[in-house]
Amino acid sequence: MNLPPIDHAAWLDQYTRMLAVLFEKNLGDFLLHALVTDLQEAWLRAFEQWRAAPERYAAIQNQWQESLLRFNETVSADQHNPLHAMDELNRLHGELDQCLTAIVEETPGLDAGDRRLLGFGVRHLVNAMAPEHWPLANQEVLATAYASNGMSFINGQQNFYADLSGSVIGLDVKTANTGDFVIGETLAASPGEVVFENDLFQLIQYYPLSRQVLPEPLLIVPPWINKYYVLDLTPQNSFVQWTVRQGHTVFMISWINPDDSRADLSLADYLERGCVQAIRLVQDITGAEQLNLAGYCIGGMLAACAGAYLAGDPERRVRSLTLFNTMLDYRDPGELGVFLSKRMLTALEGHVQVHGVLDGRIMRQAFTMLREDRMFWPYVVNNYLLGKAPAPNPVIYWNQDATNLPRRMLTEFLGDMYRDNALVELDDYRLAGRNMNLKQIDIPVYALACRTDHIIPWRSAYNSIRPLAGDTCFVLSDGGHVMGIVNPPNQRQSGFWCTNNKVTEADADMWLRGAQNIQGSWWPHWHDWLATPQSGRIGARFPGGSGVRVIESAPGRYVKNRA
Repeated sequence: MNLPPIDHAAWLDQYTRMLAVLFEKNLGDFLLHALVTDLQEAWLRAFEQWRAAPERYAAIQNQWQESLLRFNETVSADQHNPLHAMDELNRLHGELDQCLTAIVEETPGLDAGDRRLLGFGVRHLVNAMAPEHWPLANQEVLATAYASNGMSFINGQQNFYADLSGSVIGLDVKTANTGDFVIGETLAASPGEVVFENDLFQLIQYYPLSRQVLPEPLLIVPPWINKYYVLDLTPQNSFVQWTVRQGHTVFMISWINPDDSRADLSLADYLERGCVQAIRLVQDITGAEQLNLAGYCIGGMLAACAGAYLAGDPERRVRSLTLFNTMLDYRDPGELGVFLSKRMLTALEGHVQVHGVLDGRIMRQAFTMLREDRMFWPYVVNNYLLGKAPAPNPVIYWNQDATNLPRRMLTEFLGDMYRDNALVELDDYRLAGRNMNLKQIDIPVYALACRTDHIIPWRSAYNSIRPLAGDTCFVLSDGGHVMGIVNPPNQRQSGFWCTNNKVTEADADMWLRGAQNIQGSWWPHWHDWLATPQSGRIGARFPGGSGVRVIESAPGRYVKNRA
């Protein structure tokens, strides 16, 4: 059987042109060319597979032709009913989604990378063609325009040009207004003091909220690709404030938002002059022999490296390690793999070599394209078609507050972790002069992953703790990369999965089948794991109380520096 008579070269050209129109407003030319070239090559490989087995391809195409014919006949028969036409258009769009998705999912012989890449491209193409994103096919847009005598379109045009003029590349759609929140007042408002700073980070010590505290202080290592205050949002959903109320003496690293003068900051700097120095400072300030160390996302990777770095020291500085949404085994990067091809990494590294840093807004836009159905198109409709301002949302505000990434660190991180999977596959991998052998980490580990996380796939997070030598408690939160973490008790109807025993199963899905589902926040579960009944209590510690110089009040200057 021969393939149906389609001009595949013309179809591919039209497909890539539509993708270019979409992506050029979000990724910039230096990444756009690499991404579109990857997509073209993946599509051509898929086409070669279909040439060998065309029957199913023909069936999908016939299904689409039948959908088009039915749509035309239905609309022609009821051409005086525009609402019915819109309903039919939405149905046709759903059938287009099914057909294009089937082409990707049923192409034989594709590797996982090509299938993920084509699925990503098709999803964006389908979303770009959604009727709700067309002004004349969105009933709310039409009703708003009619009620406002067209002012909604004028306001939308003004919003568009304001966003365009404020974008570092292409079009950075505004998701939050700078005046919605004030850092230090309505966000990141937990009382504390900056007790140390260097050119890389400030160290914040929070005031106690109880007379007695646990003997071991808690040091939190946030990611440096975002601001730390995702863990200290409003008082109602602040992980920091809740943890302090449970009796922890909490310290937080607040990373610098680097400019091109700090282009040569290395991954070793973040480890040795950042995380490890903070560990020693917390011990010096509190006098504690040990502390509890917690890291979130890439901060968790750094905390694990600190555990390996300190493993050979005679002092047992770290009592326990907590990893929130952390990947140490990078074999399966999940959806983020779309941006991690050799061509994409080469383009990214070439860009930072010229500019010294990767502007944080570029990174944020790339992450946005992994959730464009939530973080891109709804704001296009709201801002430009309805002419409205984005509604205040603390998490969205934090997400828009981007952080730059220095050239050397970014190049090393992408090469060592994503390209070489060095922590798992290289026995001789060294960082800051010491071996990063995860098997040396023999302390208790609490690892939390989030079931719908698109940045750190939960199965990759599970596989990441397999090399660790200590007892590991794995917990799976019912949420995404952020909302699975920002999950205060009594605020959300959510839950988590856990087991009473340490992790022993080699397979993540096998672990899940044997795990217990518990309703409510995982925060109390983590606290109970960390603070056993034998922990005891001591008198509360106050910033500056041990004679340490207080530099300024929390949240400090570093977190307020915007990209």
